[in-house]
Amino acid sequence: MKKLLVLIFLAALFTLSASAQVDMSDINLGGENQQRDVTVTQQITFTSTEATNQSVALEFLNVDAKHQASFSANPVVVDANSTATVTVSIKIPEDQDSGTVEIGQVKGTYGAQTVQKPINLQTGSELEIKDLDITVASESDSNVQNSDKISKEARPGDTVTLDFEIKNTFSSDKDVDIDDVELEVTIKDIDDGDDLEETIEFDLQATDTQSETVTFTVPFDVDEDDYTVEIKVKGTDDNDAEHEVNWEITLEVEKERDSVLITKADLSQLSISCDLDASITVRLKNIGSRSQANGRLTIVNEQLGINVDQQDIFLNKNINNDDNEYSKSFLFDIPENLANGEYTLRVQAYRDLDELLNRKDVTLTKTSCGTLPIEEEVVVEQVVEQVANNNEDNTSGVSETIRNVFTGASVNSVEIPFTESSRFIVLLLTANIVVLLAIFGMTVALFRR
Repeated sequence: MKKLLVLIFLAALFTLSASAQVDMSDINLGGENQQRDVTVTQQITFTSTEATNQSVALEFLNVDAKHQASFSANPVVVDANSTATVTVSIKIPEDQDSGTVEIGQVKGTYGAQTVQKPINLQTGSELEIKDLDITVASESDSNVQNSDKISKEARPGDTVTLDFEIKNTFSSDKDVDIDDVELEVTIKDIDDGDDLEETIEFDLQATDTQSETVTFTVPFDVDEDDYTVEIKVKGTDDNDAEHEVNWEITLEVEKERDSVLITKADLSQLSISCDLDASITVRLKNIGSRSQANGRLTIVNEQLGINVDQQDIFLNKNINNDDNEYSKSFLFDIPENLANGEYTLRVQAYRDLDELLNRKDVTLTKTSCGTLPIEEEVVVEQVVEQVANNNEDNTSGVSETIRNVFTGASVNSVEIPFTESSRFIVLLLTANIVVLLAIFGMTVALFRR
């Protein structure tokens, strides 16, 4: 029993001895508004739990000479179970970057023991977001601050506009410009998991304020959620110091309960002349918060005899599902005696068969068969004029041939590549004719000699 008590006593004595130490307080100098080219100070407190007085020798580790670091006393004597303080001084140079950085460490040595703490220096940014107003759709939220949540919820397809005023807060006495300023705005993960990002660059002279506008469109493929908007403003001043401001605000996206959008209503061609048929491709997308089991699509134009009525269309609310969209092409005949003019096809999307959710009008233009588009007619006139200049006797014949070549073709396809389009053919034929005319002119000139 006595041996056990002795062991307990020795263990307790060892524990007390092991925990006895000298501790040092954290070292945090400067602040978010701290200016440069000044010396800042802080008192460091040493707390001793040792049974005897301790003399602590101090030194700076890895501190650049430009900081002119110093202690008010060295060593510092800490009485047993007591505290002592010493003041550390640090110069903030003109090229000090903004933000909080570790510029080195303070190390204290007493006997065989050491204590060490980092020196954290915070320097202010002379770039300032002086004002931020945000408009979602048509509603504005003024004087938005860091960490705010935008008061207006956004919906798929809404425009979000951020109006900034960015200021260089250096005084006119210091006259320090900040160049290559970057205003970077990022909405995180909003575009089907990807970011939306915009960057604007400019320079700012001392005391100047720059107004900038950044605009985003909320994607249709978006979930209802809160999205982080990261705002970063950074630039480099005349002393090579970097200045940076970082804000985060929150954008809430909500969806209407029932919302179906006509995302596409494209004619195979916007203008027809000799064509006897055309087509229209329509795509519907569910951007609402619930699925649509009884969707309906109609396409109507009485003059063209178009009366499409597609019913029982299912549109899933989940943007990641294939049936979140519905797409189909419809072929229609062009009446042979159709008068020249413009014809509007009305495309409409419904829910529950009769509740109109979205409408889009598409215009088809009918021109006389053989009539060239205006820009192609201009090309023909230029070629005819060139022919007239080179061969006055044969102008009428060549002119008629050219017009027959150009007016003989018609376009009747969807999304034709440029190299297969009538415009490309026109340009190619024009180039060939000009080359032939040049050769002809040179040949005539040689014979006349």
